[in-house]
Amino acid sequence: HAPIAQLCQILTLQIYCIGEKNNRTRLAIIINNMKFRFVDSRDGSEVDTKQMKTLLEALDYRVEVVENKTAEEMEMCLRSFSKREEHKMSDSTFVVIMSHGTEEGICGVDYNPQHSRSETILTTKAIGRIFSNDHSLNLVGKPKIIIIQACRGDHKGFVMIPTNKGDDEECLTKYDSDSPLNKIHKESDLVFFCSTTPGTRAYRHRKNGTMFIQRLVETFRNHAWNFHIEDLFKKVQRSFHNFPQQLPCKERTTLLRNFYLFPGH
Repeated sequence: HAPIAQLCQILTLQIYCIGEKNNRTRLAIIINNMKFRFVDSRDGSEVDTKQMKTLLEALDYRVEVVENKTAEEMEMCLRSFSKREEHKMSDSTFVVIMSHGTEEGICGVDYNPQHSRSETILTTKAIGRIFSNDHSLNLVGKPKIIIIQACRGDHKGFVMIPTNKGDDEECLTKYDSDSPLNKIHKESDLVFFCSTTPGTRAYRHRKNGTMFIQRLVETFRNHAWNFHIEDLFKKVQRSFHNFPQQLPCKERTTLLRNFYLFPGH
């Protein structure tokens, strides 16, 4: 039995442990900005909310859905969510944010491209601070998966001649010192998975939702049972190989182990 015990110990160091299903309280949050004051609505994005909520609930997360918030309100929602008591009995969390976006970050519903102000943009840096170990004590050592569906600039990658006027673009164009306390990394066990690379657009169908969320949900449904989260992300990326206008990317990765979702467990 010694080799088996050693193997179990090794695996424990390589894989994030999951809590007992009857004793855990997994939480997830979806923020979807659809209606904006100064720019076009994100028609079809309600499909993304429905699909992501169904997927996360199937993975045993209790999902909170928040819609149509300013950047300040989004930040307040995330701060409140990160400090929820339920996280003490959780083993992980998902944060999904869907909105218009620019190179600077994620647009609140008050974003105005004619009078752009930093307070109308939520940056990934700000999100990282919210879920850092010194601000989210109940999530220390637990995977925090941040999924962002938004444009990150105006670059198309390649010229595309649209064949369907139902294809929209998500973007906006024109348009420590010594201390007696135990020391841990300020930020760890975190990963951002973004719908597109910096400076480029993300695409959305007015009825079917975004390509990124569609392909992510499909990949998770088909492969979450035997692939860890970063391999799932790679599969989503590869699903865009015939669409050069957009490529999802992984950023700010500080996952220290492999995170398996173990559907049904």
